[in-house]
Amino acid sequence: MSPRIALVVGLKQEARAAATPLTVVGGGCAKRVYKLLEDVGPVDAVMSFGIAGGIAPGQKPGDVILADKVIAGEVFPADSRWLSALSRQIPDTRVGALIGVDEMIGSRDHKARLHQKTGGLAVDMESHGAARFARERGIPFVALRAVSDPHHRALPSAALVGMNPDGSTNVPAVLRALAKRPGELPGLIQTAREAGAAMRALVRCRRVLGEFFGFDYGAQPLVALSGLNDARLPLFAEGDFGIPAAVE
Repeated sequence: MSPRIALVVGLKQEARAAATPLTVVGGGCAKRVYKLLEDVGPVDAVMSFGIAGGIAPGQKPGDVILADKVIAGEVFPADSRWLSALSRQIPDTRVGALIGVDEMIGSRDHKARLHQKTGGLAVDMESHGAARFARERGIPFVALRAVSDPHHRALPSAALVGMNPDGSTNVPAVLRALAKRPGELPGLIQTAREAGAAMRALVRCRRVLGEFFGFDYGAQPLVALSGLNDARLPLFAEGDFGIPAAVE
């Protein structure tokens, strides 16, 4: 029986790149991710998939990071076999720590302090919820994230208010922030371009990973496939992404 792999993303755009009905849209909240995963029933493995803010030097928009651990107060190791499989399938990835945060990290100084303190490569707001969920159930977890804003890029204030809890874009909030600081428009355009590079990298990764996202369930000692059946409820993406199996 095929494994049921939950994809955890933050944005609806990332859910489109994931192109699978087994998607939970966290909207930048690790607690929300955890609760949504609880609500959808048993899964066999969890992948965090999306964009991230770079905090380590030497990165550019679109660089792909595979997390060997997520650090968020405590350390959540990634599944080593799944991580190795992803490293083989996706060339030119960088493996290292992903830092789980509960708010957007917009300033260069804050990014530098986080990197100095943790040695991490990037930050995101959903992976630590997914990692905690997986660890508590003894199932494999990995995170694949593409760098959007690199370590030297400060995010404009309009970008920091741009996400709704359901992962959609809060256009009115962005416009209000931009009206207060119109000089941030070039920075906002640059941020959008860099996010676009990261999204294109995610789409490229998705194309090479196949149906099970590089998960070699036949070699995974943590997964008990006995008793799985097609009657279990599917996971869901919050919103209509044109994926037939996705539900509200």
